[in-house]
Amino acid sequence: MSRVVIFGGTGFIGSALSLAISSLGHEVIIMGRNLNFTLPNNVKFYEIDFEKNDPWANILCESDYVCYLIGINLPLSLDLSNDGEKAIESFEQLLNLCV
Repeated sequence: MSRVVIFGGTGFIGSALSLAISSLGHEVIIMGRNLNFTLPNNVKFYEIDFEKNDPWANILCESDYVCYLIGINLPLSLDLSNDGEKAIESFEQLLNLCV
């Protein structure tokens, strides 16, 4: 079976995806901020903070698939000031690790 890493796996879409993939027998690793549901045995959770140098690069190198579902809730004004820029920077960091 495959090892799948899901960034944002505790959100609305990510939590459903992680449970669906794990039900097929795959190993799932959730990278997120808040765990608010019970995990099956083949799902691991790592709390990440892009502001710090978390040791998740090794996990990525040993994985078969990576799904990036991290997002932010924007107000109607679509202000991308601080949170939007942090989300973009974290995605760039992830891409650089995968090269």
